[in-house]
Amino acid sequence: MDRSLSNKLLTSRAKKYASCLLGAESYRLQNLLPEDFSWHRETISLMHSLTQKPDGALLPKPARTDDITKTIMNASNVKNIFDCWIFFENQIGINFHGHEFGDFLKSLFHLNKSYDIQLAFTNPDFIISLNDEEHFIEIHIIKPSKKLCETE
Repeated sequence: MDRSLSNKLLTSRAKKYASCLLGAESYRLQNLLPEDFSWHRETISLMHSLTQKPDGALLPKPARTDDITKTIMNASNVKNIFDCWIFFENQIGINFHGHEFGDFLKSLFHLNKSYDIQLAFTNPDFIISLNDEEHFIEIHIIKPSKKLCETE
């Protein structure tokens, strides 16, 4: 498939995805270059391969969406106003700005049909990473100063 057409289709899917999320007042798309958000993207990639992850919260399943949302908001200290990034297929960055972080999280869970999410923040730099496991949900807030464990 032509690279230009492929990029247009990917951009169209990213726009459709972003427009379905609640709680965000606005969003913008950015084609990602390899050096863009390098710490965030490398850390998210590493989190997927780690067998032992940094300390985080474990919520047993079944868990209520409201409880998960409150735990994330308390652990990250993001209450309502937010400005974060999602790396759509690791090729397009979607920057969301809004005033209803709880609604944004709930709509992410609904749209993704799981609690697996990775959100990148840049002021200050940190990542919210959720992993939806069989019996629990792992919640991690990762900052640049936090050392990640090695893979086995």
